[in-house]
Amino acid sequence: MPSDLVANLHCNLDTFSHGLILAQQFQNVDLMTNVQTSWTEFLHSGKAGVLAIGVVTGYMIRGITS
Repeated sequence: MPSDLVANLHCNLDTFSHGLILAQQFQNVDLMTNVQTSWTEFLHSGKAGVLAIGVVTGYMIRGITS
């Protein structure tokens, strides 16, 4: 079993020695635009209202149980 592992490792290393390089494509990321788009979607989807209702309800339950 270990000999198979060594042979497989040698094969993988041999592949890289022939110039096969895996690369990743990079693109310009505009962080502020992404944040603004996410925030707008958060507000328009109604999740902000649900968050507010959950905070108020949780605070009321906390007040009742303590």
